[in-house]
Amino acid sequence: MGIDRLWELTQRPVMHERSDLRFTSIRYLPRESETDLQRYVYETSIGFGLRVSGEGETMGTKEGPAGERTSALRFWSDDPKSLIRRGSDYWRYVPSDAGVLFLTGYDYDTRYSVAGRLVDQTVFRPLLGWATGRSFARLRLWAETGLDPAVAIEWSVTHAVGRIALTPIWLYQGLVPKLLVPDSGELAILAGAGLAASASLAAVRLLGAAEIAFGVALPWLWRSHRLFILHIERSGAGSAWIGRDCEYASGVCRNEDVRRVQAAPAHDCGACVCQRPSKIATPAASARRAIT
Repeated sequence: MGIDRLWELTQRPVMHERSDLRFTSIRYLPRESETDLQRYVYETSIGFGLRVSGEGETMGTKEGPAGERTSALRFWSDDPKSLIRRGSDYWRYVPSDAGVLFLTGYDYDTRYSVAGRLVDQTVFRPLLGWATGRSFARLRLWAETGLDPAVAIEWSVTHAVGRIALTPIWLYQGLVPKLLVPDSGELAILAGAGLAASASLAAVRLLGAAEIAFGVALPWLWRSHRLFILHIERSGAGSAWIGRDCEYASGVCRNEDVRRVQAAPAHDCGACVCQRPSKIATPAASARRAIT
């Protein structure tokens, strides 16, 4: 990634607004002469059909002897919905053998006196810092791999929805049927595998604690892809475990995962001979093949 490419992605408004989460639109205003400062207007969508608008101007661009560049600007907003009254920002581009080091720094004054400063320190400034970091990540992927920022945000949303949806499922499965109500069927499954009653209860509680820990880890270890692989493996293992049990139906012990079934006396699956295939493609194995 060269400095010219990064400069184009960040200095052209039509490109900049695609990767920067802090802005919905950025538009340059016409200049009367080349010596005038470049002014611009910006808008940021804050949801529910509302937008915050403001203005700004570039204060100049400086290029150093080693090829580094610095762009400075200031901005302000008269929109009462904007917590920011006025501020300044700079972007610095430092080329190196490993690529381009892209740095930024900003500060601003808030409106609404003490209340505005309190909201800024507790909510707005941390949120703005998070948005800046995510915008830089999207920009890096765009510059290095060509991944469109719109696709990157779709992947991020899918990732977040998946983790948020799986977390309560794991917590519930670990807490309710294994720790609070172990007699709901979990003990019967382990007892059917030949475990003693005391060992079955201990195993169920251990599994419950492990599932709760996994549910807590899903949002905590946000960037860990191994957790998704473990989830797929656990789901596949659960399906394989259920497949080992012979279910009595119409006098025949049946199993979807076996090659043949054997007739058994009424209500007696103990005589069932289940011959499993030599190899079953589990969801986890399929996922590994897709990843590799």
